[in-house]
Formats: sequence, C-alpha cells, structure tokens
Amino acid sequence: MANTSEAANDPLRGARILIVDDEPGVRHFLVNTLKPLCGGVDSAENA
Repeated sequence: MANTSEAANDPLRGARILIVDDEPGVRHFLVNTLKPLCGGVDSAENA
C-alpha cells in the first residue's frame, strides 16, 4: 500500500483521460485499468 506522500505526488490522481479507439475491447480494458488511478476516464469510438 502506498504511503500518503506517494499518493499525493501521483500525477495521475487528478488527471482526466480521454480514450479514443475503434476497438470496444481495447476501450473497455483501458477504462477499467485507468479508472481507479485517475480523476476521471471517458472513452469514445472516434474523434
């Protein structure tokens, strides 16, 4: 488990990420992987 100072310095903690990929499986994998680490994750099939 990360200590408090490591969590506070995590650059992804407040990040909002947009995943754009035409493969639903890739989008699903990336959203589920990044969601617990980031401030927010959105996805789209195309730009």
